[in-house]
Amino acid sequence: MTKYTIELTGAFAIAKGSREKTWQSVVTCDLAALPESIILDLIRHGLKQKVADAASGAKTEAEATGPMQKALDAILKGEWSSRGEGSDGASMETIVGRSVMRNAFKLKVGAKSPGWAKFTGLSDADQLAKLDAWLAGPQGVALAEPIAKEIALRKERAANKADAAKAVEFDI
Repeated sequence: MTKYTIELTGAFAIAKGSREKTWQSVVTCDLAALPESIILDLIRHGLKQKVADAASGAKTEAEATGPMQKALDAILKGEWSSRGEGSDGASMETIVGRSVMRNAFKLKVGAKSPGWAKFTGLSDADQLAKLDAWLAGPQGVALAEPIAKEIALRKERAANKADAAKAVEFDI
């Protein structure tokens, strides 16, 4: 058994909104007020939710096991996310290229295919290496225009968010 000593202080805001973004409700929890008897239940619930979410699109046990194990392995290594895109210091262009390539491959082979299961079963580093190899090859040439369009779209979205932030003032 491992014994942890943690200090829970401050307030934690929990928000829930509609998918249409027409409303949002927020409640705030004083972390210091959490009963000790509930902390373990919260940890178990959060762990279950986090690991199960990794397989949210799975339709079979075989499709679920790999992503769930990968998420658990990441947590045990102290990493919140098991998705490695961008964590290697890659440029925005490379990150977007990988994302477009990954989505193209998934659509090409199918989310339920053995090829997709093999790809998602690779380590994060091996997935990135495979995506980078595809980007450097004929697949990258074929997807150059969609990648450029996605980069432009992301830049436009970022500019729109910045404009929105500039347009308003907030008092807290």
